[in-house]
Amino acid sequence: MKHSRNIVDVYNVLVHNDKDIAGMVAYALYKRHKRTMILSHKQAHGGSEPNRNTINTWKTKTIENESRDTSLRIFADISIKQFLENKCLSCSQNKNQQTLDAETLTVKQILESLTPKHIVAIIAVIVTIATSAFTFGKIFNEIKSPIDPKNNPLSKSNSQTNSPPSISK
Repeated sequence: MKHSRNIVDVYNVLVHNDKDIAGMVAYALYKRHKRTMILSHKQAHGGSEPNRNTINTWKTKTIENESRDTSLRIFADISIKQFLENKCLSCSQNKNQQTLDAETLTVKQILESLTPKHIVAIIAVIVTIATSAFTFGKIFNEIKSPIDPKNNPLSKSNSQTNSPPSISK
């Protein structure tokens, strides 16, 4: 009976309520430490189980020490946060890969559905765009270059009057 009471006491020290995930993880960590202590004792003492007194002494040093209780909960919080961060990162990477796979599949399906007629049309559009860009660049460079006032028909030095140039009939 006393053994079950000790387990309940440790659980109640670490777990504050039924929704206390960090407390439950801290309790699991406590149980892992206890198991490690028992295995170490068996190894050191030729396979014999620790007696109740040894376990109670270990428990007193471990859980009834306020800093140990706090450190178990802190370690539990850190473990939970790391787990969630890794899970979120993994989900994000999977989502990115799924998006990339879907886009690749879409492009592949489009390319597979193209006929030679479509490919010729696409090449024609590309050539037209390239030619237009080249022509625009050439025009832009001419507009951007300085205008020689001697060759400019609208220049004041070229015209004798301020009147507009006359149109010959």
